[in-house]
Amino acid sequence: MMLTSSASSSGASAAATAPANPALMQVRDLIYRTAGIFHPNNKLRLLEDRCQKRMQALGLATLREYYDCLTVRPMRQAELLSLLNEITIGETSFFRNRPQTDAIRNVVLPSIVTAKSNLASPQLRIWSAGCSNGEEPYTLAMILLEESKSRLKGWNVEILATDLNERSLANAKAGTYGDYSTRN
Repeated sequence: MMLTSSASSSGASAAATAPANPALMQVRDLIYRTAGIFHPNNKLRLLEDRCQKRMQALGLATLREYYDCLTVRPMRQAELLSLLNEITIGETSFFRNRPQTDAIRNVVLPSIVTAKSNLASPQLRIWSAGCSNGEEPYTLAMILLEESKSRLKGWNVEILATDLNERSLANAKAGTYGDYSTRN
């Protein structure tokens, strides 16, 4: 199959196929190398908008200047963290994905209990990476608290919750949630 395209007078097609700014591509690649977050070509506009927000805050005119700010200026690490705070999306809620929570309770926990049942001091450590505002690790804590009365009785349980976004982590530490978080 061969795909062809034709010129459009609207300009929208031209914008969709125009090559991205090389400095934006460098910012995208930097984010991927440092944080593992990749923005495919169809999400570059979102990345550019977030970069523009940071550029405005810093009084920078071009993406080239902003890339330099992220890579060679003394404030580079602080600015990279500020950009990561802008680009991470914290969509979350308690018990957001019921099949996952059911699998943890009915498949994962029984397997762990069976595998570690011979230990003198059984321990369960969970890492909630990308925890956003904390609803997922708190959901896990609720499940594990219920299980501590039976299946996990006598177990030492720890949950480590991390996220790149400092604002999200601050919200998670505060542990204050509204209707949106509890909608499920």
